[in-house]
Amino acid sequence: MHFGLVYVCETVELYDKMTISLINIMTTMKEINNQWLWSFSKPLQENPYEFILENVQSRVLALFNSDFPEKNIFIDKISKSMVEHFPQSTYGYTNLGYLNINTENYNKSIEYLLKAYNLDSKDIIVIANLARAYSLNKEVSKAKKYYNLMIKIGSIQDEQYAKKQLKLIE
Repeated sequence: MHFGLVYVCETVELYDKMTISLINIMTTMKEINNQWLWSFSKPLQENPYEFILENVQSRVLALFNSDFPEKNIFIDKISKSMVEHFPQSTYGYTNLGYLNINTENYNKSIEYLLKAYNLDSKDIIVIANLARAYSLNKEVSKAKKYYNLMIKIGSIQDEQYAKKQLKLIE
């Protein structure tokens, strides 16, 4: 029922209500000790923590990709709630880091992305966003460090992207 409401709100672009619903889901998760019931009051078969986290994150990504003018307000609220309820996940920190890149608040972006990096130093999305934030913040040596890390541990596409970015900042 919870995600049904989220789906309806997202479909009719009631992002304020969707945001409230997602935050309520994360709060409820804590209150019920993650003991979710699904169809016919049977326990959720999947890992409830991962199921909720992935579903919330998919809504945040939809907001990032939307043209909704006030999306940043909702992304911020949802992502801060993710940090509160999923502190060991990189998603909330990464969302906030990316949001702050988009709003040109690079120092704040770097702060959030470093928290994500400390949780998972091999997350290529975090590494790429750190490199970009440092580059945009004119901290070239730090940007180079993360672009070089992308080359070292990333895919072929990551390596190509990082090499291209390194040429641009040299």
